[in-house]
Amino acid sequence: IHLAVNRVHSSLDVYIKDRKLCAHPRLEIYKGNKIYFICPLARQGDFYVPEMKELEKKNRAAAAAVETDDDQTDITGADTMSETSSVSLETITEISETSVATSILSPFASGHSRDEADNRSEHSY
Repeated sequence: IHLAVNRVHSSLDVYIKDRKLCAHPRLEIYKGNKIYFICPLARQGDFYVPEMKELEKKNRAAAAAVETDDDQTDITGADTMSETSSVSLETITEISETSVATSILSPFASGHSRDEADNRSEHSY
C-alpha cells in the first residue's frame, strides 16, 4: 500500500505543478477496499473539464434564446410572434466535481478482501 500511495502522491504533484494549481491539504479517505485521494483546489477557476465548458456555452445560448422569446411574449403569456402559445425547453444539467481532484486505489490487490481482514481481526483474541 505504501508504494502505491507514494506513486499516487507523486503523480498528483506533477499534475498540480504542470497546471500551476494550488491544491492543499491532501486527504486520503479509506472506504471499503478503496483509497480516495482528494486535493481541494484554492483557485477553482483554474481547474475545469473541457466538456463542461462546452455544456456551459450551450446552456448560455439556450438561456439567451429563452430570454429573446420572453421579449416577444405579451402580458397574457401568449407568444405574439407565432401561432403557438406554448414553448417547451429541455435542458440537461450535469454535475461535475470541479472543486476536487480525486484518484482511487485498491489496497487489497493481493486477493484478500477487506471483509476477510476484518473477520480475522474480530476473531483474534
